[in-house]
Amino acid sequence: MTGWPMRLLSPLARKRLAPHLTGVALLLPGFLLVSLLIAWPFVASVYLALSDAHIRRLRSPAFVGFENFLLLLEDETFWRAVQNTFVFTFSAVILKIGLGLAMALLLFRLRGGRAPATAGLLLPWVAPIALSVIAWVWIFDTQFSPINWLLIHTGLMTSGLVFLGEPTLAMMSVVLVNAWRSFPFFGLMILAGLIGIPRSLYEAAEVDGATGWRRFRYITLPMLRVVLLILVLYSMIFTFNEFAVIHVLTRGGPADATQVFSTLAFQRGILSGNIGEAAAITLFFLPVFLVVSIAMLRLSGKDPAP
Repeated sequence: MTGWPMRLLSPLARKRLAPHLTGVALLLPGFLLVSLLIAWPFVASVYLALSDAHIRRLRSPAFVGFENFLLLLEDETFWRAVQNTFVFTFSAVILKIGLGLAMALLLFRLRGGRAPATAGLLLPWVAPIALSVIAWVWIFDTQFSPINWLLIHTGLMTSGLVFLGEPTLAMMSVVLVNAWRSFPFFGLMILAGLIGIPRSLYEAAEVDGATGWRRFRYITLPMLRVVLLILVLYSMIFTFNEFAVIHVLTRGGPADATQVFSTLAFQRGILSGNIGEAAAITLFFLPVFLVVSIAMLRLSGKDPAP
């Protein structure tokens, strides 16, 4: 790194600083990109959450402190969204981990054709989200649902299910679609972890007479702990902020049965114009997620040996 500032320094100082300045120059583009795309929007969200910002107000937002957060504490719809968000997140994460683990174990045991099988299973994850969710809208349609057709024509039911019109079924539907879209990624990551486990551990366990379940419990799961914890943390963050699946399928209905933070913030901020309240909704449980993230990262750093 050269230039007139460097010429002001002594040759020894320039020699010592050159490697550090080169490192700073290489890191600077990434730092600026993170600042523009993550840090600045976060700071702007905090500012808006502490103001009375509204789309229909022409004046500059006024500082109101924690008023938006206090108003949310008295909002029944907000607390319904809190409950729905946690139910949706934990249900979807458990389902994704279970399906992903099953997919990884099946692919790991597959001797031939693993590559095309993996590519086929990854299709739900790589497909455009709007296109795939619209297909599920047809699958859950009251009149044209193939699931209802199968249930009626096999005699299991006399009338079809209203998947997106009944609260419990609507929540189950959005959880299912979210898990269906994401579990292939989980399976791929867990498969990579399985491939990395030393075969000598399984061979020693077989010599000692360990059954398949014991090998899975005392070797596979402990050795996959770090991978599983990181996947759970990753999934919780992204599932907690899921918007597209729920917006396309139910838009938070019926009767707020699938209303979550993201859809409620969209309705309050974009449709109603109350930007300050919408920002407060998105930031409300940020401290909780920081604590959970730190705890899970600490757990993932411990020795995974059985």
